[in-house]
Amino acid sequence: MKKALTVETVAPPCGPYSHSYAVTLGDQKLIFLAGQYATDREGGLVGKGDMFTQTQQTLLNIEEVLHANGATFNDVIKITTFVTDMSKRSEVSRARAAFLSDPPPASTLIEVTKFVDPDYLIEMDVIAAVPIKPAENTQA
Repeated sequence: MKKALTVETVAPPCGPYSHSYAVTLGDQKLIFLAGQYATDREGGLVGKGDMFTQTQQTLLNIEEVLHANGATFNDVIKITTFVTDMSKRSEVSRARAAFLSDPPPASTLIEVTKFVDPDYLIEMDVIAAVPIKPAENTQA
């Protein structure tokens, strides 16, 4: 079973996609989050020119989508991070440290030329795995 979810507490997707998809596999729910940017609820950029602030806001948006799916950062098993300037990776790491506990999830960091908005410095997507309690494991 799969279920799309768009979350009202973060900016609407900037294209024809959902914030996340949850897929039930046995006793686990896998949650795939679409890439998130450093935007407020209305879609305005937070932290123009500031990698640390943009990373924090991106992680806050991810946290909102995770919570809407019944998950937390403790359930995250994979993070993919896209940045426009690899020399700022220490700022990304510093912001991530406030959200992630040990052991950290598997991670990939990729430098890109630009995003849909040239002021975006970072985009992150995650995959989370949440155990399903027996009463929750029903087909809808």
